Amino acid sequence: MRQRIDIATREILKDNNTKAEIEIKHDMVSIRLSGHSNLSFLKSTFSRLLEICILKDQFKVLIDSSDLIGEISSIEKYDYYHHIASIYHKYLQHNGIPTRFAQLVNTEYQLSNFGYDDTLAKQFGVRMELFSNRENALEWLRS
Repeated sequence: MRQRIDIATREILKDNNTKAEIEIKHDMVSIRLSGHSNLSFLKSTFSRLLEICILKDQFKVLIDSSDLIGEISSIEKYDYYHHIASIYHKYLQHNGIPTRFAQLVNTEYQLSNFGYDDTLAKQFGVRMELFSNRENALEWLRS
């Protein structure tokens, strides 16, 4: 069962094996994902993330997925990025300002999947870059 705890500048989303901690900062929204990769949880979490961006007028998002365990299949990744793109483009129609997403991935993941994820994000028109280094991700978001 999914549990949600709402706090003014922080929100925690949970399911059986995955946790997302969303923090609203003055210049960006950050989210830290942990536990086991779960496609339906990731999709619903991203939807909530964009809702928060709309409500808080935030246009920069740091997604830290470096603590996620396991991987989703290539077909699931395609489904995930298709989902991201569909709600992202609805968000753009509402907001008019493109949001930038910097996603932190662990080194092992980066070596095997970096190019595929990066290509999918770009093909679907999402402004997302993948990083293995937090400082580089923050620098890109603030540039």
